[in-house]
Amino acid sequence: MSSGANPDKIRRALDIAGSVATIVTCVVLVIAMAMRYFGPATRPQARPGPKLPKAPISLDGARTRGNPSAKVVLLEYTDFQCPYCARFARETLPTLIDRYVESGKVLLAYRSFPLPIHHFAKDAAMAAFCAGQQGKFWEAHEAFFADQANIKDMVDSLSTRLVLAKPTFSACQANEASKQVDADVAGAQALQLTSTPTLFIGTLDSTNMLAAKQVLIGARPVGEFERAIDTALQQSMSLRH
Repeated sequence: MSSGANPDKIRRALDIAGSVATIVTCVVLVIAMAMRYFGPATRPQARPGPKLPKAPISLDGARTRGNPSAKVVLLEYTDFQCPYCARFARETLPTLIDRYVESGKVLLAYRSFPLPIHHFAKDAAMAAFCAGQQGKFWEAHEAFFADQANIKDMVDSLSTRLVLAKPTFSACQANEASKQVDADVAGAQALQLTSTPTLFIGTLDSTNMLAAKQVLIGARPVGEFERAIDTALQQSMSLRH
């Protein structure tokens, strides 16, 4: 008897191996196409940012901090429930305030842009607006970003935490707060904003409107904001001469 392998068994083994190789190849191709289309789960594809608006941006109704006569403005569209907004507020904004706002060089302005995916963001924006009616907007801004994980409880307890007049605070929430937040959102949509934080940096024109020179999106390194602001400051100096 021959000790060689059975030809039929060899053919069956080769057929099975070929089928397995085909399946593996198809799976690899599908994964590669999906990764190319969707991007890695931890590094989603970046969306194109909004274009710089040709028309000046009104600051009417915006909460501001700093020197009202400053010729450079940093306008922030933010969402109190957005994690990137919180990172910007905690890690980047304090440096910009210390260097530019407190020195009188830059006026910091805020507008609400609560995204639909964040269920408590509009309530927080309304509460912050009403705190601002009693002169404590920036304290509310800091409080929400300091304890973002408990934002719902923060909304409910804000008037107590900031020692606000509760009847005035409640009346504001029931009336003008929603209108102001909706107006901010409408303005953001007109600028074609889709994400937060979005920050415009530019100079004030002769009608006290923001002529945006640069737009930055997300919790970027502080150096990027410093370079953009320094450029705007240089441009504002050249406009004076």
